[in-house]
Amino acid sequence: MRSRTLTALLGAAFLAAVPLAAQQSPQPPPPEQKGGQARDSNSRVVSGTVTEYRVGKWLAVRTADNGNETFALDDKDLKVSVDPSVAVGSKVKVTERVNGDSRTLTVEPAAQS
Repeated sequence: MRSRTLTALLGAAFLAAVPLAAQQSPQPPPPEQKGGQARDSNSRVVSGTVTEYRVGKWLAVRTADNGNETFALDDKDLKVSVDPSVAVGSKVKVTERVNGDSRTLTVEPAAQS
């Protein structure tokens, strides 16, 4: 008798927990902002000054908080668009986007303020 009661209580507890777990849907983390960077689940934006640039190979950017970001421009699975005015010393905005299997990287002059 005692084992049936325990089994019934455990079954009831399990059935009560299932709807509670279903009600708690995971929330995406909030976008982060740090040193000229903004992030969300599908894109990342980095703003800063170009410190190194090798056309078709890589781009290095120093952010406002003196961080360094390097971007490979020769990845065969990446669609790259670099504004022709981009050069070492120029202020740029680099946007990386992921949409399913598609990845893009756009480098453009930063907006003047």
